[in-house]
Amino acid sequence: MMNTLPKNKKSKPIKPLSSKQKQKISLKHVPQTQKINFRIATLNIQTINQEKIVDVMEYMTTNNIDILGLAKTNVTKNTLRSLEYTVHQDKFKLYFMTEEKKGTGIRFLVKKEFAVYVQQFQHFKGRIGFIDFYTKKKKIRIVQAYINVQDKEKLQIKRIYKQIEHWTNQCLDSFVKDIVIMGDFNTKWNEYEFLDVPHW
Repeated sequence: MMNTLPKNKKSKPIKPLSSKQKQKISLKHVPQTQKINFRIATLNIQTINQEKIVDVMEYMTTNNIDILGLAKTNVTKNTLRSLEYTVHQDKFKLYFMTEEKKGTGIRFLVKKEFAVYVQQFQHFKGRIGFIDFYTKKKKIRIVQAYINVQDKEKLQIKRIYKQIEHWTNQCLDSFVKDIVIMGDFNTKWNEYEFLDVPHW
């Protein structure tokens, strides 16, 4: 291949990218003009297995659900690999924590065409988790929760709510201004509001 640069002309040094330029590159797959609509749902799946995940993906496809938050998944290491394979083959992506105690587990099931917009996934104590979902015109944090309101777990639940508050404030202090908090909180709001029943 011929060198097309003049003999005495040196190439300019490459400048490091600014944070804005890096963000543009990370979002270069996002259509510039097309408006992106997506549907979000949540489900307490009460232990996930091969049969359930197939049914859930079929339900998502039939009902045009693009992002599904799953609670109380109770996944064991033995079933994790087969679940990942099934999800991948069916054009979905699973965001998950690798270790789950009994009665816990937070996951997100996202259609692959929307997975490109997921910037990060975090979880806390096996009971709450979030994904940050960025498009060109919309940045949103989606929090999935499963809270078991037992007397012996009061302190842990308070920590979980504090963490949700922290994630919310984190959004408000940044360029992510929209947040969805969903899941199974195991509350009886009507009793609390009308009958003045203690929360514990």
